[in-house]
Amino acid sequence: MKELNVFIQLDQDVPAEAMLEARRAALETFILRLWQGGHVSTRQAASQLGLSYYDYLDLLHARGLPACNANMVREEVIQEAAALMRAAQKQA
Repeated sequence: MKELNVFIQLDQDVPAEAMLEARRAALETFILRLWQGGHVSTRQAASQLGLSYYDYLDLLHARGLPACNANMVREEVIQEAAALMRAAQKQA
């Protein structure tokens, strides 16, 4: 597994809450870019962000991104559709 570390030096007077919000925004942006490039699946992206599959879809919607991007390979689209069908059957 690969790891990416980014270090940014900030003034001491930056509030901790602002730093946490910025960190979360940066992580979301990074994961979304990997997802858009087809480098991680929807479920992997959701997991990396600590979100459920459906919460990840909500994040995509909030960011104005389609739930199925053009770089997703056919196999992943089939897997995602099957997972959605299984979830719908469980709820029925």
